[in-house]
Amino acid sequence: MTESLSITGKPAAPVPSHVPQDRVVDFDIFAPPGIDELGLHEAWIRLQQSTPHEVVWTPHNEGHWIALRGQRIRAMYRDPAHFSSHVIWIPKSEGENYGLVPTRLDPPEHTPFRQVLNKAIGITATKEMEPMVRAVAVRIIDELAPKGHCNFTEEYAKQFPVQVFLELLDLPVKDAEEVKKWVDQMTRPDGSMPMEEIMENFFRYVDPVIDRRLKEPGDDLISRVINNDIDGREMTRSEMRGLVSLLLVAGLDTVVNILGFFMEFLARNPDHRRQLVEDPKLIRKGIEELFRRFPVVAEARMVKVDTEVDGTQMKAGEMVCVPTLLGGTDDRMNGCPMHVDFNRKGISHVTFGDGPHICAGQHFARLEATVTLEEWLKRIPEFEIPAGESISHKSGIVCTVERLPLVWPTSRSA
Repeated sequence: MTESLSITGKPAAPVPSHVPQDRVVDFDIFAPPGIDELGLHEAWIRLQQSTPHEVVWTPHNEGHWIALRGQRIRAMYRDPAHFSSHVIWIPKSEGENYGLVPTRLDPPEHTPFRQVLNKAIGITATKEMEPMVRAVAVRIIDELAPKGHCNFTEEYAKQFPVQVFLELLDLPVKDAEEVKKWVDQMTRPDGSMPMEEIMENFFRYVDPVIDRRLKEPGDDLISRVINNDIDGREMTRSEMRGLVSLLLVAGLDTVVNILGFFMEFLARNPDHRRQLVEDPKLIRKGIEELFRRFPVVAEARMVKVDTEVDGTQMKAGEMVCVPTLLGGTDDRMNGCPMHVDFNRKGISHVTFGDGPHICAGQHFARLEATVTLEEWLKRIPEFEIPAGESISHKSGIVCTVERLPLVWPTSRSA
């Protein structure tokens, strides 16, 4: 095992005595071997295919388990009695300082908070938001189309979801750049900002916002979330801080990153792109296939009690990475999983997680992705990555396409 340093700045952790040697892998979730040559998903799948085991142990990032198979990952998401959300971030020393309610709560404490989020951003609320979401997408794409080129990551993926969500939260767009820095350090840390400092930044930012929305509640998402009772009592300030910060993290990161992978794929695969251009009704079905093929999350759970998994012992307090990255791309869950088939039947994935913590914003994420493809392909039906450009991916709790230059013929742009 190499003595490489993880983001903690510490060398590889010693392997616990109860971990069999054939379970030990040299894999850093923040820097998977081969990511630069293979790409993000391919680097993770190489790990999955390298062993017959469903769980392995890595000494990187303080040492933790990694679940490798989709059904095993799904089972862990569904089993809070054994796999707790009390710590969901790796490395554990940083994850213990992650204080966002309700993500770090297990049922039944988690349930009333989830009911608040479901009401605020569930499927019914999402349908009502579609006109606003579409208007933002159209405004940005109409500005880009005549140019014939863009860095999709910077000029669309980091603009569209951010503008949409800040409008829903009724927060100034000018705040986005600073808040996004904290989010990036949380989900793809480089070690320069500890989790405790990130939390302090978030809470300092949201406190005056909470004060204003308590005093003069509006129809914005923050007002709708914090002006609720929890099991018949008022929310505490800590709970309000956690909920509002969670909305910011969710709105300013996950969709931003998954859109980059969708568009990179369509830029590299003109036949698939033309399928959607020629049959726009296929987009709504095709979106689910793209979510299956390009998951971006590698969060974790803490082992709650000693338990046996896949023939090996996991000890209470240990961490296990449950990467949605390895769900829909698992050949045991979907045939030919690396192939994108917009007419695939029986799609199975865990891209939005599963169990009590399945993503509350999943319907909104689908809406944002669907609207993006509908409006982009209507205006820019042909686009590609310029010759000679190298596209790099970055792994993390939420993974990303770091830069995605695109070009297109302006004569074809509407």
